[in-house]
Amino acid sequence: MELLGGLTLLVLVASLVMFGLTGVRPWFCIWFFALPLLGITVFDSPQAHVNGLVVLIALLLMALTAYALCGISLWCLDKRKVNRVFWGISLVFFYLVMVYFCYHVLVDGNLAYLHVVLPFYPANVVSLVVAIPATAMVLFLWVRATEKFFSQPGEFVIIKCRPKRKKGWYYGSSCLVIEGIQNGKTYSFFATRRAYFLLRPEKQLKLSCKIGVFGGMYAKKNLLQEPNARRKKNVERKLAKRAFLTVAVALLLLLFVVRVGYGVGFEAMYTFLKRGLF
Repeated sequence: MELLGGLTLLVLVASLVMFGLTGVRPWFCIWFFALPLLGITVFDSPQAHVNGLVVLIALLLMALTAYALCGISLWCLDKRKVNRVFWGISLVFFYLVMVYFCYHVLVDGNLAYLHVVLPFYPANVVSLVVAIPATAMVLFLWVRATEKFFSQPGEFVIIKCRPKRKKGWYYGSSCLVIEGIQNGKTYSFFATRRAYFLLRPEKQLKLSCKIGVFGGMYAKKNLLQEPNARRKKNVERKLAKRAFLTVAVALLLLLFVVRVGYGVGFEAMYTFLKRGLF
């Protein structure tokens, strides 16, 4: 269990690094699945119970998140169509899974270290409510992973490109957008930070894309064969600073919460990580 706890902490740090590098917010979905694992391993209490199926669900959904988000720099959902049968079956299935997951996390005491208290609402009611946004989150990742796995190579050319920044929580999961025109229609490609900073001076893009089974388009990392070396170096330096700052702030907050809220000393944390990882 110590090894699982140490690996879970490493996964959380890796998700922070990826968010700092890409700016893609769904990387934080890993935290929703990883927090119960921390409650089972790192901050276990005598009242907590280990449910093997909950652990398996958490690990599978963490792997699904990583697979759905890794290796994609630009994605466009303008052509994606809704397959009602596939989406309906997936919606019902993942809602039931999330209800089971949330219910047992609460009942088994896996979140006791967060001092979750439910004096007025029973766990089954809370699980039915919390499972709704959790299902939407998992469904987004599931559809994207399905499109990524069942995809065909293709090319997409857009002209009159212009970078844009959008505020708010968008379905595309990124506030950085590169818009372009093809055949008189405007397409919006959501972008990671690296792709956005590298491609925003470009006025025309010829993208080697993967066309998903529902019509979504996904472009991989190597967008420019020979990008300007100085521009590339500046972008990588800027991204490294963002990733370091994100991880540093998050770790400081985590250490503060654990040290003050749970009463675990730094020496105990270091000893646990050393035993679990080495």
